[in-house]
Amino acid sequence: MVRPRTRRGKDCTHSDRTVGRRPAVLFFAQVKERPAGSDQNEGVFAMTSRTTSSSRRAFTLIELITVVAVLGIVAVAVGGPTLGYMDSVRARAASARTAADIRFAQRTAMASGLRTWVVFSTGAQSYQIFIENSANPGKAGRVPLVRPYDQSSAPVDYGTGPFANVSLIGVDVHGGTEIEFDSWGKPYDTAGAPLAATGVISLSNGVVIRVHPVGGCVERTG
Repeated sequence: MVRPRTRRGKDCTHSDRTVGRRPAVLFFAQVKERPAGSDQNEGVFAMTSRTTSSSRRAFTLIELITVVAVLGIVAVAVGGPTLGYMDSVRARAASARTAADIRFAQRTAMASGLRTWVVFSTGAQSYQIFIENSANPGKAGRVPLVRPYDQSSAPVDYGTGPFANVSLIGVDVHGGTEIEFDSWGKPYDTAGAPLAATGVISLSNGVVIRVHPVGGCVERTG
């Protein structure tokens, strides 16, 4: 009995081709097996998802009012201390400028040989620097002194501009509101007597300026 010849090469080639085509056949089979109306179902599902997500993104009026109220409470809690801190900073800045002007009046008196005055007014919430008029010596003929940093002789006002919310609480220069310096830089009180006790200028937020007798040393606290 003669055994039939086996065409191994052809069989192997045929097998490889079959295997190679199988994924394509399966792919088309899967496409054909998709149920009818699946596109419609997916469309309905997408619309439902969008509707659900839209409804989840919405807020009720009560929720909005609650959020606004909470934000207002937080703003007051945070903004209150911040505003208080800013007022304290302005008060210290005002004291620094006031002390610098008092020292300027003292140095001007020493450099020019003319008397100078720093006059405070709690009613007007301001102060102004004056210098003796060489053509008309004495306190009665004094004239406003021009400040070098702003080239102005007008009064310096508290409670406005960079010194907003800053108040001049009180001035006690041996019972008066003026400080006078002679050509030696020695301080005097309003009556023209040598300063016997420390002069005190009080600003808001506990800021204090002191002018010491004899040497006229100026210091700030607060």
